[in-house]
Amino acid sequence: MKVLHVSPYTKDDFYSAGVDADEVMDSHINRIGKMLHQKGVETTILYFSRLAKRSRTLTHSDGYEVIVAKSVRVPWHVHFSFDIFEWLMASGCDLVDFRGIFSPMYPFVASYLSSRNMPFVAGDPGGGYAEYLKRKQFIPLRPWFRRTIPLASILFSGSYAEKEYLATLGIPKERILVQRMPVEDYFVPTGEKEEEFTVLYTGRLIPTKSVDTLIRALKGVEGKLWIVGSGPEEQKLRALSKELGVNAEFLGYMDRRELPKLYTAASLTVLPSFTESFGYTIAESLACGTPAIGSRVGMVPEMIIDGKNGYLFESGNAEELRLRIVQARDNLDRLTENAQLASEEYSWDSVISVVLKGYRMVLGENFD
Repeated sequence: MKVLHVSPYTKDDFYSAGVDADEVMDSHINRIGKMLHQKGVETTILYFSRLAKRSRTLTHSDGYEVIVAKSVRVPWHVHFSFDIFEWLMASGCDLVDFRGIFSPMYPFVASYLSSRNMPFVAGDPGGGYAEYLKRKQFIPLRPWFRRTIPLASILFSGSYAEKEYLATLGIPKERILVQRMPVEDYFVPTGEKEEEFTVLYTGRLIPTKSVDTLIRALKGVEGKLWIVGSGPEEQKLRALSKELGVNAEFLGYMDRRELPKLYTAASLTVLPSFTESFGYTIAESLACGTPAIGSRVGMVPEMIIDGKNGYLFESGNAEELRLRIVQARDNLDRLTENAQLASEEYSWDSVISVVLKGYRMVLGENFD
């Protein structure tokens, strides 16, 4: 079986003349290509770069083929390539897997493939179908997306709630598979716990993350707060911590491979956002054996089993969050014991098994 995996996401900053495919690929797409190749699927990944002077074919060290197609920037997304139809026709693939359903290329590609009866599946790595379609930049395109999203033979959804939303667009539920965003293998318990009660936040310091709600919730709570990340809200948050007497340590930006030690050392991870599509912080924390508290947004309620591996609260409600933090502190042993309850769904093996299930559903007896 030959699959063409189309992804509008690329690490443009690493692309220059003469680099090899390993440098072009980001870790997520690289892992998909590698694992599909290991499962015996002949995989070609079609990637896009605004810095490429011409389209070219490369071979990744993990054995699969990479096509880097020249693209241009458009106002509401990073990439649009006029070469994509040429590559689709030349690929000779049995199936197209388009990941980046809210790319401006998707409606064109979906209409093109459908008109030629070429089988394809589709999804978006971060999910968030309902959220994307509400964004103002999508308003002119919304009818076109609503018409073309159902054209895919199989749709990959990031959550069960999202699956229900897609069903409202007229897509039969049996054609919607829940495929979680995978957590990298290095997110495992690493090192020792801090003796002092420690709350961890990792992410950008911007208004929608509502870090000020977390700081307000910790007023009068014994322990310390680690804040990992940077952003325009940093000085304001530093001032608020000082004003409320919250022992907050601002650790700045950290490489992702350093995070497992912090997740493991912390007593509790909190994600107080007003909006999230996935909520990586929660999945990473749970994989490291640390319970989490999150707001009831996006996919967070499907990762936190309320009262078992953490707690949920209404975003922006500092008083409720304070109660949840105190509740977690008083039940840490039990919550920590259950922290990894939901993490198996977010493993790479689980993700690839869902992808292969989708391929089998489309190709049937032609799947080999």
